[in-house]
Amino acid sequence: MSLSEHEYLLYTSALRAQLQVQIRQQLGEHSSPDAIADILDHTIQGVWERVFRPPLGQPPVENVEAYLRTAVRNNCQHYLRDLSNRALSLSDLLDTDDDQDDTENEYPYAEQMPFGLPPPYTRPNYDIRLDVRHALTAIPTWAADLLIRYYVEGMTLEEIQQETGMPRSTLGDRLQRARAWLRRELRGYEGQGGL
Repeated sequence: MSLSEHEYLLYTSALRAQLQVQIRQQLGEHSSPDAIADILDHTIQGVWERVFRPPLGQPPVENVEAYLRTAVRNNCQHYLRDLSNRALSLSDLLDTDDDQDDTENEYPYAEQMPFGLPPPYTRPNYDIRLDVRHALTAIPTWAADLLIRYYVEGMTLEEIQQETGMPRSTLGDRLQRARAWLRRELRGYEGQGGL
């Protein structure tokens, strides 16, 4: 199937409701309007790039609908995997109410432990909070600001859109890029009970 960019937009608009139902079913209890919209926008943009800006040497996409549905399924799986891998929320990590090191309270017998205290990533959240704050200063300001608004302040993409005037799809794309930047900065915590 060969489509122009305009036909692709019309085609995806017609499929939008069906794709939203597919996403809602795949996400199950983790389904939310923001998650559905983010996954759908990311999928439509990603497939558009694959169809109209294919990587060198890749064959053209023959069945756009099947490719869209597969991309939705894959993006839902990635989203659910990210949720299950996230042991702490960003607001938990940035919580400043109890910044003092209360290692003594959590490990009253630390001096009797044969090898000292457990590694930082297994301790309750104190050490990682400092790393998250540091990571937020290492990524672009707009990315840190967007992550804080969305995860810590609990703003929806619509609220951020009203505040900033940016299109919702741009905000969704930027949120994904901001998450990726933060994930790269916190790479050492992956698979160690952290992010």
